Amino acid sequence: MSIDLSQFFEVFFEESFEGLDTMEAELLNLVPGEEDLETINTIFRAAHSIKGEVVLLVLVLLLILPMYLKHY
Repeated sequence: MSIDLSQFFEVFFEESFEGLDTMEAELLNLVPGEEDLETINTIFRAAHSIKGEVVLLVLVLLLILPMYLKHY
């Protein structure tokens, strides 16, 4: 049984890089000493989305791994 995970990885990396780009841009917009809650919330939303995608990817791998190992 062959399962192609390249689609999952492609989407994961694409969305993760978008999130990292968002975080970088927003971090560069921060001004020391100023309270900018919207920018900080945007940074944390992007980080939280990446974390969620990692958890989802790990769950997919954990579901597929036993099926893969069963054949060996």
